[in-house]
Amino acid sequence: GCAVLRVRVNPVGRSAVWGVGDGWSALTWVRRYSAFLQDTQALYEALTKIARFVSSKGNPAATARAAAQATLGPAGGTMYGDAGSSISTPSFNGVDPSLGRPYAAMVAAGVGLPVTVLTADPGQEGARAVAETLDRPMRLAFQARQRVWADAYRASIMFKLRMCVEAPNHPLKGTVRQVGDRKIIDWPQGQEPVIDVIFPDIQDDNLEAAVEAVSKAAGTNTLHPLTIARLLLTVLEVEDVEGELARITGDDGEWVDPQMSTAMAAGMDAARRARQGDDL
Repeated sequence: GCAVLRVRVNPVGRSAVWGVGDGWSALTWVRRYSAFLQDTQALYEALTKIARFVSSKGNPAATARAAAQATLGPAGGTMYGDAGSSISTPSFNGVDPSLGRPYAAMVAAGVGLPVTVLTADPGQEGARAVAETLDRPMRLAFQARQRVWADAYRASIMFKLRMCVEAPNHPLKGTVRQVGDRKIIDWPQGQEPVIDVIFPDIQDDNLEAAVEAVSKAAGTNTLHPLTIARLLLTVLEVEDVEGELARITGDDGEWVDPQMSTAMAAGMDAARRARQGDDL
């Protein structure tokens, strides 16, 4: 038979053998929020079919004529009444889809998103600050999910490598030994594989805050200039970070100030080589 890799997410229970999906806790509230929106839409549709309310005191005949007219079709047409009749338009007060926001908040909590992101609505209170506050927990939750699936990918790839090693005529060589209920691969010297699972970076929209943080770190005078340069290039999403760093480093990999003149840089390089005992 074929091998099956079981990926356990959100383990629960005393032994934590089983897990539940990321959206499982939100399913109940999704149904309730959906039902609320459907009921709200039904109320709106029912009220839009009523053009006017007609009330008459002590005139059963006028009331009967108005009731008979209501059965003829949609809103519009002729209205019957007398001097004692009062006319009013239907009110939509109390029919507000935003009243279902608590349901949306429960759904958002279940899937690990701020409600402002889930509904694409900052709300009447201007909850932009709240959305930014919840941005870090949201990113941490997604990074935790990435780690779970990174481990799953590594396990799957290592299983494939072990199958290749166990194959009699496969060029990939190694020794498989049994340790308890696990099989361990002993690779030849210098041939142990390294599996890197790289996900796209989770973008942080607050670029100004990130640059300010790097600037403050540089002001502490505890980080090497190359480290500061790498951080800034990474924050600014420069494609060729290594290429840019190569332009501000010398042949020996040391930092060269981009504002320094060529003559001064050559002099400092000669002095450094002299201290190291190299030929000038």
